[in-house]
Amino acid sequence: MAVEYSAKGQTYKGISRALKLVAFLFLIATIIILARIVFLFFGQLNTIPGYQFVLDTSEILMPPFENLGSVTTPYEGIFDIGATVLLISVIFIEFIIGATASFFNRRAIDNIVSEKASQLSHPSVQVNISNDNNQNDDLEKESAVDVESDGQKVKD
Repeated sequence: MAVEYSAKGQTYKGISRALKLVAFLFLIATIIILARIVFLFFGQLNTIPGYQFVLDTSEILMPPFENLGSVTTPYEGIFDIGATVLLISVIFIEFIIGATASFFNRRAIDNIVSEKASQLSHPSVQVNISNDNNQNDDLEKESAVDVESDGQKVKD
């Protein structure tokens, strides 16, 4: 059974998908920043392939947090306090975006129009009026109204 969303539900679903994409981009940024912290903490990791790529890529995000300082580690590296603050900030923003996407996804689910619900909102009611000339004793029996809805026949 295909799921149909109302117009409002489609809008909510679109917003939810867009926010999930933004949250995914923040996830990638989180991974790059975490890799930067680990690479700088262990200074001997500068020979690993991708070391310079991670540092160059994370430099794009670092300017607001560059001047927070660093601490020398016993592993011939530095502990970058600015990158750690940036990591915590990005994870928090990612959490807020994910929660907002979840909110809009729930709103979209609330606006699902199922096949049965669409039939209930637009029922196909057929009214058949027939005159029965064989039974003249009762006026009610002369004009019977058959109402068919959802496969059930009701006779009034």
